[in-house]
Amino acid sequence: MTKSELKLIGILAKAFINNVRVDDTYNEVLHEYGLMSIKDDDWVSVLTLNEVLTKLVEKRQSFESTYDMVAVGLRAAQNADLPQDMTLIDFLTTQNPVIQEIYQGAGKGSVKMQTLSDTHYILEVDLPWPDDLMYGNYYGYIKRLLPAGTSFTLRKTQASNIEAGIPMIFEIEW
Repeated sequence: MTKSELKLIGILAKAFINNVRVDDTYNEVLHEYGLMSIKDDDWVSVLTLNEVLTKLVEKRQSFESTYDMVAVGLRAAQNADLPQDMTLIDFLTTQNPVIQEIYQGAGKGSVKMQTLSDTHYILEVDLPWPDDLMYGNYYGYIKRLLPAGTSFTLRKTQASNIEAGIPMIFEIEW
């Protein structure tokens, strides 16, 4: 199985695309790719999801909107079903094992975490998603999982290059 055959579990695929069901233009694209009614336990092609998201961003930008991959990532973090008592530390430390469960196929990727202090982490993210989408996703999870009113910083310190095997690197501090 090649990276182009990598699949994501349906419940998370829905989290990425649910925020784009706003009008007939988007529904057309979702229908074209057969993504109008994903079941939670379906396996959805990551390549197809990337194509759909790219197409939706292009369509939206043609209408001079601020819709972009960061917004998709933010919304996916908001839509994700998480345990009620989950903390940011829980989220960060369980990412890699969860990745092995929510993706199907070779080249699942990984997230490696380096702890600099109790409130300062470096993440090496090797996942098949655009950097902007992942930035929005992490921003959304951090905002959602830290106590309300906590100031934080999320910096992308290295851009990814999937073809060259270079992961994106984020620094999180609060």
